[in-house]
Amino acid sequence: MPQSLWSPRPRRLAFAVLIALVALLGCAFAAAGQASAASYYKMVACSANNGAPPYQVETNAPGVFEVANHCGGEGGDPPGESAYLRIHETQEPPHTVRQGAYEDVYFDAPPSIHFKAAGGFTREPYQFAEGWRARFWIANQSSTTQIMSQGAGATGNGQLPSSSVFGPHIWPEGGYLDFNRFVFELECVRAARCEVAGNNAADLNGMVFILSDDSPSHPEFTQTESPLLSDHWVRGNQDITFSVSDAGSGIREERVYVDGDEIWNLDHGPECATSVTPSNGEWARSYSPCPTGGPWNRSIAFNTAAFKDGSHTVQVCTQDFAQFQGLNGTGGQTCTSRTIATDNIAPAAPGELSIVTPNPARYLSHFGAQFTLPPNEGSPITKAFYDVVDAAGNVVTPTQEYSAVNPTSIPAIVGPEKYGAYFLRVWLEDEVGLVGPPASVPIPHDTTPPAAPQDLTAVAPKSAKGAAGFDLTWHNIVDSGAPIDAAHYRVLDSEGATVVEDQTVDGENIQAIPDLETPSGRGGFTLELWLEDAEGNVGAPTSVPLVYECVRDEADAGAALSSSIGPEGAGSRIVRQGGGGLLQGRLLDANGAPVAEAPICVFSQVVTGSVRKFLGIAITGADGSWEFAVKPGATRDLMVAYRSQDREIDNKVTLVTRVRPTFEVENTVVDARNVARFHGTVPGPDNEHVQVVLQARKGKGWIVFRRLSTGKEGNYKGSYRFNKTLAPTEYVMRAEVKKQPGYPYASGTSKEQTLIVYPHREHL
Repeated sequence: MPQSLWSPRPRRLAFAVLIALVALLGCAFAAAGQASAASYYKMVACSANNGAPPYQVETNAPGVFEVANHCGGEGGDPPGESAYLRIHETQEPPHTVRQGAYEDVYFDAPPSIHFKAAGGFTREPYQFAEGWRARFWIANQSSTTQIMSQGAGATGNGQLPSSSVFGPHIWPEGGYLDFNRFVFELECVRAARCEVAGNNAADLNGMVFILSDDSPSHPEFTQTESPLLSDHWVRGNQDITFSVSDAGSGIREERVYVDGDEIWNLDHGPECATSVTPSNGEWARSYSPCPTGGPWNRSIAFNTAAFKDGSHTVQVCTQDFAQFQGLNGTGGQTCTSRTIATDNIAPAAPGELSIVTPNPARYLSHFGAQFTLPPNEGSPITKAFYDVVDAAGNVVTPTQEYSAVNPTSIPAIVGPEKYGAYFLRVWLEDEVGLVGPPASVPIPHDTTPPAAPQDLTAVAPKSAKGAAGFDLTWHNIVDSGAPIDAAHYRVLDSEGATVVEDQTVDGENIQAIPDLETPSGRGGFTLELWLEDAEGNVGAPTSVPLVYECVRDEADAGAALSSSIGPEGAGSRIVRQGGGGLLQGRLLDANGAPVAEAPICVFSQVVTGSVRKFLGIAITGADGSWEFAVKPGATRDLMVAYRSQDREIDNKVTLVTRVRPTFEVENTVVDARNVARFHGTVPGPDNEHVQVVLQARKGKGWIVFRRLSTGKEGNYKGSYRFNKTLAPTEYVMRAEVKKQPGYPYASGTSKEQTLIVYPHREHL
C-alpha cells in the first residue's frame, strides 16, 4: 500500500458486533431551513442485487492471492451465500507464505464525500490456517487504523476467531470518524510463515457505509436582473428562475416556497438509485445515487394574483440525498431567498380632489389640482392622468399624463379656453401599470350674474357722425368673478311693445355705447339695458326713458346744416316782449348740393332752463332752404336738427326778448300825507325773486325811489309817502327790470304813469 495512506504499525482499536445497524444510526429530516455543512446517508453494497462499489486491489505478494467478485448474485439483505466478495490465497503445499504478505480490496470515497462508518458481514468459509487474518482498515490522508482482525487462533485482546458463518461487523460503535478509504484485507501475520494447506479465504458481503456528503446541494437564483428578482414591483404572471447543482450524493428534492408555503416541488426520487429493505431501511445503491452535476436551470411560472400586495419572500431550496436521508439528525435542505414585491390591486381613486386656482369665483382655463393618495400596500404611484369633461360627461380636453413618484398635485392643467360647467377627472397608475378609477371635481366657474347697471344715462347724440361720443353711459359694479364683456339693450314703446329688438355690444368692462339703435319716429320710449359677463351670466335689466321728437330722414343725404334768425344769417336777434322771429337756413349734402324735401326739426330751450321743447318740423325746398316762424316768448336758444340714420347734426341761434313789465298806480292823485301805492307783474318763466326798480323822472333822467322783488307769480307791490311836497306836483314814473342771473329776459321798462301829489292843507 502507498505509504501516504498506510502506516507500518497501525493503531489497534476495539470493534464490536453490529447488532442492529438501523438502531445505531437513526434518521431525521427537516422540511425547511438552512442545511448543516454535511449530512449523512447510508449506502449498501454487495447486497439485494446491488454489486460491489468501485474498488481497487493491492498486494505485496504477487501471485499469492486472488480476488473474486461474487456480488452480482441474487442475494437479499443481508445476502448470505448469494453474493459476496472473496480474497483467498492460491498457493499449493509445500509452499508457505511469509509474514506480512497481504492482498486487499479498498474502497475510496469519491470527491465531496467521505466515510463516517463502514463494515459488513465477514466469514472464513474453508480451512483457515493459523496466522491468517481477515482485517478491516480505514485511512485518511495522513494515517491508517485497523478496526477489525479475525482469524484462526485470534482470541483475546479484541481479536475475533475465525468463523464459517457470515457475521456482521461495523465500526465504530456509538460514534463516527472521518476517513476516505475502507480496506478489506487477507494477511499472514504468523512469524513462522503461514500454511497454505486447504483454502484460506475471507468473504465479505452486505457492506454498509455511512457517508458524509461534504458538498451540500446548491440552489442559486438566475436572471436576477428580471423585475421579479431585482427588487421591482411586479404583477400577474412571472417566472422564478434559478439553478440547482450538486457534487455529492445528488439532488433528491427541489422546492420553491413563497412566505414559507410550498408552491412547487420536483422530486427526483424515481431517478435515484436507492432501495428499501427491512434490514437496512432506505439506502443508496451507489455513492451518488441521485443526479449530480449542474447547474440545471429552472423557470417556474408564478402568478402573483394569488398573493396580497406587498413584500414576500421567495425561497428556493434543494435537498441532496444525504440531506433527504439525514442520518443522525444531519438532514435538512439548502435554501436561498429573495424578497419580491407584488402588486395586483389597482390604486383607488384619489381622495380630497380640489382645484387650485387664483380666482375660485370664476373660470380660468389654466389651473392646478391637489389630492391625497389612497391607502396602498402595493407599488408606488408613478403617474396621474387627467382630462376635462362637460356636464354630460363628454371629454372636452384629451387625457393628459403627469409623471411623478406618489404625486399629490398636478401643478399645470390647461382646460378649454371657453368657459363652461366642466369637471376635472383624475386617476392614478402605479408602478406595475395598474390603473385605478377616476375622481372628479367641478372646475370653478362664475355663476353669479352681474349687478344691474348703475347711473344709467341716455343722451341725444350731438356730435357729427364718426366723432367720439356716447349715446348711453352707466357704471358697472364689478364682482370677483368673470369680467363683464357684453351689454344688451332693447327699446320699448309707451305700450311696452319692442320697437328695437335686442342688441349686443361687446367690450371688456363696457360702460358706454356710442351709437344706439333707436326708433325712426317721434315718441316716448324706454331703453332696457342688462349686462353679461365672460362666462355667460346675464344680469337683471335697468331702464331709462328715451324721447325722440325729431324724425329720421330715410334718404340720409344731409351733411351740413345752417340756420339764422333775422336777416343776413344772424346768429341772434333782440325783440321786444311779445315779438317773435323767422328762423331759416339751408341743408346741403357732402358735396355741397342742396338736399330737398328733408325734415328739419326745430327745438326751443329757454336760456335759464334745462328742457328742450320741440316746436315743429320744417321741410327743405328744392334749393335746400327752409323757414320756421317762431312765436313770442322769453329769451331762447333755437335749435334746428337734421336726424340721419345714425346721428344728428344740429345748429343753434338765440332769440333775445327784452322784458316789458307792467306798472300800475292805484290813485292818480295823492295827498302828501297819504301813501301812494304801486303794483305790477313781470313775465315768466323764472319770474320769482326778480328785482324791479321804481323810477321817477328828474330832468332828463330818472331817479330810483323804490326797489322791489317779485313774488311767486311774478307780481310785485310797493308804496311811497310824499312828506315834503309843498306845492301840487306831477310825477312821471315807471318800473325797470335790469338783466340779472336766472331771469331769461333782457333789461326793459314799463309804460310811464303820471301821479299828482298835493301838499297837506296846513301848508296851503
